[in-house]
Amino acid sequence: FYADHCHPTAIEEKVARLIAKEDRATLVLCGAPRTQGQEQAEAYFAANLPAHIQLKSFRFDPKAAYNPYVGLVAASDHLVRRGISQSIDSEVFATGKPVHVLAGEGWDNPLAAKGYLRNLADYTARDRFNSPRQAPLNVTDDLADKLIAEHRQAQAAAVIARPRRLAM
Repeated sequence: FYADHCHPTAIEEKVARLIAKEDRATLVLCGAPRTQGQEQAEAYFAANLPAHIQLKSFRFDPKAAYNPYVGLVAASDHLVRRGISQSIDSEVFATGKPVHVLAGEGWDNPLAAKGYLRNLADYTARDRFNSPRQAPLNVTDDLADKLIAEHRQAQAAAVIARPRRLAM
């Protein structure tokens, strides 16, 4: 669970309800350089998680030699991000795991359509966490195709713009 840029809200309530259905779990809060509200999230989860769910929290410290973030991403079954962080999303997508977010109604995102982003708002009271794995997201081919198409378009425009010389 990555906490960033907001105070405890519906996302904590949703995560607490979903994780409480697990037979055994550890909820890990991991802050980042711009994290705000982690203390409130810790207090909320400490008060609202059932006894069989462990709670651990790591606060970002730029002076610390140890940052558990990369290991937590690798070891986690379910990843929840609150706030906005495209860098965190891309790091998780590279593992083939989806990122759970709480998005509003009518939310439309191409990465959600591909299964990389999952909207916690879509979970009902009966649902359990669902984090199906897919191939790690690799946009290298898409970027290369786009760059080639832009280059060809620029070349074509340059040829058209060049005046022709008449032979005498």
